[in-house]
Amino acid sequence: MTVGILILVIAPPYSAIGIGAPLLIVFARLLQGFSAGGKFGSATALLIEAAPFSRRGYYGSFQMASQAALLLLGAAISRACRRHRSNRGDGACRSSSA
Repeated sequence: MTVGILILVIAPPYSAIGIGAPLLIVFARLLQGFSAGGKFGSATALLIEAAPFSRRGYYGSFQMASQAALLLLGAAISRACRRHRSNRGDGACRSSSA
């Protein structure tokens, strides 16, 4: 996961390396996705194995439920940022006190 983020941070712009720039970004995002996807199964297995026998399904469901809840939270934050962004047109999310 860290290597994918590092590639995103140091990736040069399109004007510097041409078509290699978007390909590098796609590669970094794929690397991040495979990294996060590899953790899903083992985290769910840990939740289920650590749970009491009669509550295994309930404990295992926290993995999917927490992902859905955080997806909704991210969408809400994104909407708030778009609603309250500055009028400068740069698309930056700024607080009203700044």
